Amino acid sequence: RLSEEVMGRLMAYDWPGNVRELENCLQRAVVLSAGPEIQMQDLPSNLLYHVAPSPPPTRELTTLQVLERRAIVQALEATAGDRLRAAKLLGIGKTTIYRKLRQYGLEGEDGFSSAT
Repeated sequence: RLSEEVMGRLMAYDWPGNVRELENCLQRAVVLSAGPEIQMQDLPSNLLYHVAPSPPPTRELTTLQVLERRAIVQALEATAGDRLRAAKLLGIGKTTIYRKLRQYGLEGEDGFSSAT
């Protein structure tokens, strides 16, 4: 078994030697491990002190505002435009949903009633 920390390190490493290097690393760790779980100290030193940088994202990241607006629109669609039920569905208060609707320009959208 691998500890979570070891698993994270193995996944973050670039593995220039590919599968053969990974296999050798794991065999060595199993031999050196004092217990049933492989720990960080069981890994080779080159793995402990060298982690390749994460590759850049391959797609544009979505901002929190975009995700929040989407969630509000989906909640309004799921509740047939009932703002109070949408707020409850989202786990936010009545005042918050009205503020967010104004913030994202959703106040006057068709089908999104202000009553109920």
